[in-house]
Amino acid sequence: MMEPLVSILIPTFNYGDYIGETLTNVLAQSYDKWECIVMDDGSTDETPKIVHQYSERDRRIRYNRQSNKGLSAARNSAFRLASGKFIQLLDSDDLLSPHKIERQVALMENHPEIGISYTDAVYFHHGNPNEYFRNFEYIKDGEFELNDTQWIPQVDWTNQCDLIEYLFTRNIAPVNSMLINRDVFDRVGGFDESFTLLEDWHFFSVAAVHGVRFSYCGDHDAYAKVRVHTDSMSYKGEKLTWHHMKVLREMERNIHRLKLPCSSPTKLIASRGRLFIKQSGLSSITSFRSLAELIGLGRAAKLYLKELNAARKRR
Repeated sequence: MMEPLVSILIPTFNYGDYIGETLTNVLAQSYDKWECIVMDDGSTDETPKIVHQYSERDRRIRYNRQSNKGLSAARNSAFRLASGKFIQLLDSDDLLSPHKIERQVALMENHPEIGISYTDAVYFHHGNPNEYFRNFEYIKDGEFELNDTQWIPQVDWTNQCDLIEYLFTRNIAPVNSMLINRDVFDRVGGFDESFTLLEDWHFFSVAAVHGVRFSYCGDHDAYAKVRVHTDSMSYKGEKLTWHHMKVLREMERNIHRLKLPCSSPTKLIASRGRLFIKQSGLSSITSFRSLAELIGLGRAAKLYLKELNAARKRR
């Protein structure tokens, strides 16, 4: 039986210091029926030169360029050029274990009902790729810690509502740990380009609402490796809260629209809304208008009044 093609999609923007190591890692994969599409999102550093050095060595690596439109747009552009049955998303500073793609392809070929399989992930400080921390946690802007707390659920999600309700409060796994059947993109419609944070969480939540089957691949030789460095996206306070609310609001709408027998994230939206008001400041008219546009004027006004009363009590 012919092995299926895997499309490895690498969006990049000014990551010339890292992308060479990532492409070397791709070339070391035990599974060799792949194409690698690098989508340069308008880099001004040495990224084009470095990628061309690899594409000249191996024609399976293809360099493409677009004007700067953001991570989600770069992933979508790369997908439109992809031919594979399965999609491996890979950030341009991260790595995969040598057997990751091979083991996940085997799992998904044997279980065609699985739309997205995901593996464990390990985190490492830049310059120390042999580190194996299981968790990455923000402390505050510019500060983080790596520890060995397991956060990725080792679950074969056969119950749709269990998966949807899990996704109310946290993502499933890092995007690089996923291997995705390309049919999922047809159902979900790609990444929402209005998200500048949590775009992967949103993508997976939409997939879950549309009934895509997720399953954990527990093969110990299959895992993603996530680099942590000062160029990584940092914690953004109210911006992160805003995007979480946006994920939840769309899930709330879809649960209602599709009449799914799942809980609604209504209370969590209210909690996030009050936190957003607190983080933005009670005097921020712009933030209030944005909140009203997202969840409705009536809901936003109620949350504002509750947070106003809470602030008075704290004085």
